[in-house]
Amino acid sequence: MKTLMKTNSIVPTALLLAAVTVSGSAFAHNDNHCSMDLHNGVTISPDQVKVFDDNKTLFQIQQNGALSVNGQPVALTVEQQQISAQYAEGLRKVVPDAVDVALEAIDVASTGVNTALTALFGENSDIENKVNGIIDKARDKIDQSMDRNGQQYTIAPHSFDDLENTFGKEFEEEIEEVAMSSMGSVFSLLSDAMSSGTGTFEQRMEAFGKKMEAMSEDLEQTLQAQSEVLKDKAESLCYQLKDIDKLETELQQSVPQFAAYDLLDMDEEAE
Repeated sequence: MKTLMKTNSIVPTALLLAAVTVSGSAFAHNDNHCSMDLHNGVTISPDQVKVFDDNKTLFQIQQNGALSVNGQPVALTVEQQQISAQYAEGLRKVVPDAVDVALEAIDVASTGVNTALTALFGENSDIENKVNGIIDKARDKIDQSMDRNGQQYTIAPHSFDDLENTFGKEFEEEIEEVAMSSMGSVFSLLSDAMSSGTGTFEQRMEAFGKKMEAMSEDLEQTLQAQSEVLKDKAESLCYQLKDIDKLETELQQSVPQFAAYDLLDMDEEAE
């Protein structure tokens, strides 16, 4: 009975592990001390950073730090232009990195789950297709929030908050629902194990249970390793964003024309 119960839980555990691994990895510390949001949309290219609201450009910063607000050039001191250039360069670096982390999180979920399900049920099984449908929907949300065209990236307003929700409660509930609906497929595997193989019934069941347990442990180790890499990248993004936010504050305080603009909104508890 213990082996049977353990076997029944293997597939849901594998699926939920992937969901949990991804949902906590992108764009935030697990302690939520790096929660942040983008108030406006931003387009990043090698030559400039443009911040917009709907179809209106709020401000632009050229690669050398030259600033224009509402289409009007702003006279800056040498020091102000240096801060402006550092601010734009920080955004130019962190935005592509953020896109990469989000897409990598999706790939971790997709690869880990599909590897397990293909090993269990073969390619293109019904459960694998259902899980891929959920993962594809999450990927579509990222595509809607982040657009890449060559070296130009456009990030929609509030994209970081939307991305956190992409891997949140709804995603986990959908994965859990598919996991629970997979019980029939698991019992089919059990039935095959009962009627084939060598040894006594108990020996076949024990061998099957060990196989499932080993598969679950391998998947867990693989996903855990990939999750740690994602956490490290997310933490690095966190520190970069806090540095950029400090530069933004310096510009707000020293350039009156820029004072009204607050692209980055970092959690006050961030350290």
